[in-house]
Amino acid sequence: KLVDYCLKSDRNFFEERPLLLDVADQIENWYFNPDQKVLNLSMPTRMGKTRLATLFSAWLFTRFPTKRILRSSFSAELAEQTSIQTKQTYLSFIEKLKQDIPQILIPQIIGTRSRWSIGNQSQPNMIATGYEGTITGFGADIGIFDDMSKNIKTAKSAAFDSDLNGFLESVVYGRLENERKIMNVGTRWTQNDWFTKFNPDVEIIIPAMTDEVVSVCENWKSTPELLSEKEKVSEFIWSAQYQQRPTVSGRIRLLENWKPKFSDVSEFQKQFITIDPS
Repeated sequence: KLVDYCLKSDRNFFEERPLLLDVADQIENWYFNPDQKVLNLSMPTRMGKTRLATLFSAWLFTRFPTKRILRSSFSAELAEQTSIQTKQTYLSFIEKLKQDIPQILIPQIIGTRSRWSIGNQSQPNMIATGYEGTITGFGADIGIFDDMSKNIKTAKSAAFDSDLNGFLESVVYGRLENERKIMNVGTRWTQNDWFTKFNPDVEIIIPAMTDEVVSVCENWKSTPELLSEKEKVSEFIWSAQYQQRPTVSGRIRLLENWKPKFSDVSEFQKQFITIDPS
């Protein structure tokens, strides 16, 4: 079970964030359901989404040593870091198993920071790239896309959004094979971010605070800490980055039943256009 793997790999982390164990169960159920292809997981920054995606990747390699995973982020550097962490997590787990089962062999990892294989396989198990990168000559069974927008500025950029579309259409769709699973993890920014490019079969949304205005995880950030941060940020930042309710173009939310005062709808729409100088 993925939950057991998570606890054995990093028990303290999950004891502080027990709600992520339920998320791990949902991820495992999604992976083994052949009819479910896309999973969207959004939560606030620093809560543990990348760690969970890394543990999921390493767990897959313990179950299926020939599995191929594409890890991608807004930058190649960040993608490489998740690749390294996955390799370290995988090897650390095997070493722990060896303490209980001495005959287990620690596999040899061959490759680079961004592309490596477990043993002598013809194709790498892990491929890591930024959205501007390419994986020409290689394929992947699963794509894990982690924080595809760097911040609110890039998330609002029409030029950046066009680049992401090009990466999705020319690289991702053309290189996914077999299961063709896509797992998106990140923090929401706008209503036209990476998440909205998919119609997810499973959507997991974890806000910073519950409807009762208490922290969803006190060991991550306490209720007083979050209330203090709420006072310091704009409403649209709080709604998107903290509560995972992205606003229109990252700036405004349309009120239900609000009637525009324009006779021409096009004039009404112009009031809500975000101009992108780039």
